[in-house]
Amino acid sequence: MGRRKINRLFVHSMLLGFSLLPAIGNAFDLTFEPRLEAGIMDYAFELEPVSYPNGGGGTTTENGFKLVSPMSFVTSGVTLFSNKFFVDFYVQKGFSTSDRATNTLSGDEVEALLGDRLTTIVYSEFDREEYSMSIGYALGKQLVLFGGYRKAKTNFTEIISVDQDIVRQGTTIELTGSGERDINFKQDGFFLGGAYALLFGESSALIFNSAIAILEGKYFSEVDLDLLAS
Repeated sequence: MGRRKINRLFVHSMLLGFSLLPAIGNAFDLTFEPRLEAGIMDYAFELEPVSYPNGGGGTTTENGFKLVSPMSFVTSGVTLFSNKFFVDFYVQKGFSTSDRATNTLSGDEVEALLGDRLTTIVYSEFDREEYSMSIGYALGKQLVLFGGYRKAKTNFTEIISVDQDIVRQGTTIELTGSGERDINFKQDGFFLGGAYALLFGESSALIFNSAIAILEGKYFSEVDLDLLAS
């Protein structure tokens, strides 16, 4: 099992329109605004080269891989406005999708068993969940500042296939096998950002929204693999 912590700084920006400004315009009122959204995101997950302790007391290294696939999602949320303040909550569910990649494992335990590196063909199915809470304040009718907390989780089920030739003591051996690996990637942290509105009339706006966040990620991996040498 491998475990990895990642401290990541990222900038996220988007271009969207929503009904924030009309609600903020009702000063001193309490406004309750639920929402339900659906769409498709272009989701990418990249595992960079990583080393972790193995069960034999040594270290296993993975070259890493990248999975990219469109993912359909549904978002449910609610926003509360009072005066120039607002509080927003949302939950997003990304539904199962899949992609193929290759990954190479090496290290003392792998080489002791195989005498070589192990290259696997990965067919992965994955889904995603995200939760967020934010608090904001409107500076006039066109500028909003906000901050909050975000938590996301991606679950992977990898179908692993192995078919390679290795050399042990001058003899070529065909190595075949199959198995599964369960991966759980979690990330959470705080963010700060702002939004600026280009107003079109009294009820329409185009919003430029940008945020910066520092997230901590945890990567868990567990493999069940059966190999046959012939």
